[in-house]
Amino acid sequence: MTEVDRVSWRGMAGVVLLFFALGVPQLLFVAPTVPEDEPRHAGYALEVASGRLPLVTEPLPTERLGIPPLKRTNIMAAANHPPLYYALVGPFIRWGSETGHHELGLRLARAATLAMGAVGLIYAFVTIRLLVPNRPAAAVATVACVAAMPAFINVCALVHNDALAVMTASGFGYAVARWLVADDRSRRQLGVLSAWAAAVALTRFSGLLVLAPFIALLGLGTAYKAAGSWPRRLAQGAFPVVVVVAVVAVTSGWFYARNYVLYDDVTGGKALFGVLARKPHGTLWSALWAPAVWSGLHDHIWTRLAGSVHLGASVQAAGRLWTFLGVVGLVRYAIAAPRLVRAIPPRDLRAWTLAASAAAFGVIVLSVFAFYARGGNPTARYWFPMAWVPMLVVSLGWSGLHRRAGMAVGVVLSVVLSGHVLLLYANVLLAGGRVLRDFATVRAAGGGPTEWIAPIALLGVAVALVAVVDAILTLEATTSAGTGRTAA
Repeated sequence: MTEVDRVSWRGMAGVVLLFFALGVPQLLFVAPTVPEDEPRHAGYALEVASGRLPLVTEPLPTERLGIPPLKRTNIMAAANHPPLYYALVGPFIRWGSETGHHELGLRLARAATLAMGAVGLIYAFVTIRLLVPNRPAAAVATVACVAAMPAFINVCALVHNDALAVMTASGFGYAVARWLVADDRSRRQLGVLSAWAAAVALTRFSGLLVLAPFIALLGLGTAYKAAGSWPRRLAQGAFPVVVVVAVVAVTSGWFYARNYVLYDDVTGGKALFGVLARKPHGTLWSALWAPAVWSGLHDHIWTRLAGSVHLGASVQAAGRLWTFLGVVGLVRYAIAAPRLVRAIPPRDLRAWTLAASAAAFGVIVLSVFAFYARGGNPTARYWFPMAWVPMLVVSLGWSGLHRRAGMAVGVVLSVVLSGHVLLLYANVLLAGGRVLRDFATVRAAGGGPTEWIAPIALLGVAVALVAVVDAILTLEATTSAGTGRTAA
């Protein structure tokens, strides 16, 4: 391991500490009845752990969950999702149900979910390190910014399948990068690829959308790097594609076929829209041209948290300013892009893999707008499985503002804003509120978990931030000295 690797992993350790310092308080103080969707996911997990797949229209087993019936939509609304996540966390919830420790069982399931989010961050980190080797600081800064997103922390600290979606998508992306960029085309790696692909498809329907561009790249990239005639190369490229697709079809095809038979829709969304009386919001094209949806997807990162808590104008303005400054810095990279692309060796598939990652992110965003057009509520968490892609762009943009310190400043501002948002969130919940219009309106609830949560969380955040910033500054200084200001 080189010195750069050691410093990079030290920074990644700081990111994981940061994620847990911000996430653990969430899983502890958020009451089970506050997040509106969590009981639906928990109820589904309880049924899966009991050995059955319920219908989306069945009532929630609220008595077994130890909570009162939901006032709105007391149905198994999460049962349209594949069962992998629910099979993993369900045993905790079932144990809590059977022993009477309902809240403890739920919090153990939340802890497992938070751990999945941390693993997803690690896989995103190693993927970026592999694809952008000349800017190791970018990997640390990117995952730090993802780890600090309030909505990301919030959903990973609750019983939702989004954290596993992040973990499986990141794991599969790294496996593809290993296959193509690191030239690890062994049988073992093909098995790893197939296992991750199966896990992606068994977590969320949107996982199939993530798989599509990576599987296409898998075939094209393998053929491109193969030797011999083109028919032989195409055959070699088709082999891993056929294996991965076959594994996905065998492991998850049955569930999507079940959804189609039961709900006339492979996603199961048609049944939910009917029960919830959701009306379409127009066409996909009209949704894509709705500025409010685009700005909402960005603002939800900072302002929309579980329990219908919406933080208002000040948070939105701060989040938008943070992103704007990163985008401004991208001008430097827009100017340097042609030179950087020419510097990549012809058979180096790093750029191809980055393009496939960007395509996966784009397809997920497109699916969010399609969901909105059908009548759904678009939220930022739907694109979290590929959140590292836009955060990589913004992180590089921050370094465009200042070559050595830009990324570090961006991370610090992101963490400060995130920590403030989550403390506001705690106060809003403890005060029984739901909407916070401005920072100035905050009043501490007085007493409660924040008395001991806040100091511990702040200490963890401070230690983590020091480690992350030190790693970024050290790595930026090293790469600037070794490669000059043109480093990619």
